[in-house]
Amino acid sequence: MRLVDFQKRVSKSLLILVFSSVAVLSLHSRAFSRDAVVILTNEDALSGDIVRQEQDGVLLYHSTLGEIFISNVTILEVLFPETDTETDGKIQRLSYQDRIDRALKEDTRERGSVAWERSLNAGMGLTMGNTELFNAIAGININRNRLWIDEWNLKARGEYRSDKGEKVFQRIEGSLRYGYSFTKKFYGFLSVSALNDYSTLLDISLTPNAGVGYWVVDIKDFIGLMGEVSGGYNLSYYESGEETQTPIMVARLYYMWVIFPGFVFKEDFRYTPSIPDFSDFRIRNRASLVSGITEKLGLVLSYDLSYHSKPLEGVENLDHSFNVSLKWDF
Repeated sequence: MRLVDFQKRVSKSLLILVFSSVAVLSLHSRAFSRDAVVILTNEDALSGDIVRQEQDGVLLYHSTLGEIFISNVTILEVLFPETDTETDGKIQRLSYQDRIDRALKEDTRERGSVAWERSLNAGMGLTMGNTELFNAIAGININRNRLWIDEWNLKARGEYRSDKGEKVFQRIEGSLRYGYSFTKKFYGFLSVSALNDYSTLLDISLTPNAGVGYWVVDIKDFIGLMGEVSGGYNLSYYESGEETQTPIMVARLYYMWVIFPGFVFKEDFRYTPSIPDFSDFRIRNRASLVSGITEKLGLVLSYDLSYHSKPLEGVENLDHSFNVSLKWDF
């Protein structure tokens, strides 16, 4: 069996499995739902079925958006039909400042409380006809955070593309990071990262570094803005046999915005110049939009841009890609 034929069969099977699973999860959730209208603080209204009510919000099934989690911070009022006998139908009206005050009161986190974030994401695409293009992406993220004390983070991500069974692109990257909080906003960190990039003829790049960061804005379920500065050492080994060892600086800007309940935009920008020669620098930007399908399953649209001011001879200095994948929190 040819590689392309095998990829086609795998793609079709996975697509059927994904859409079947989403349909089953949606039907299962709706079986235990209640009709409601949720009025948001921006005066928009969402009507649907409340699948579950939690301490910090509600999980609503919307006919178009699917299942979305709506935080209490963004809810102005919840209306239930008069025929609903499972609730007293009371409406709670709060001003914007009242909502902020309530959000702070409901934030029961304490220093040292442990929070885990674990997620897997995967996606693929297939173009058939005059061309036979195959694209696959997969990643894992594991984060353990002792609030305002320390944090461990492990990430790995891979992307692969082929044309008629021949590899045309491959990027595999991973990182391990430890952070220590000096205050609620100011922290330090140590990290090591590795990268393999087929398009730039890079066999492997290793980068240990250390630095500090500061949360400029950190409002739960609203917005987050963080900046970091670090220094490190990059070791790169290329297919040609060439090796480079360079001290580097890394400036990072991270931004998170909850556009709408269930819709989160994130952007991670990094500027990495070589310390001996600041005209030799790299830029990496990753922007993503996560749309919740269920409480644990989401659709991710991501755009990656990489730029190297002084690439190897014959290698383009700009590379960018757009991907669609599913994200599962476990």
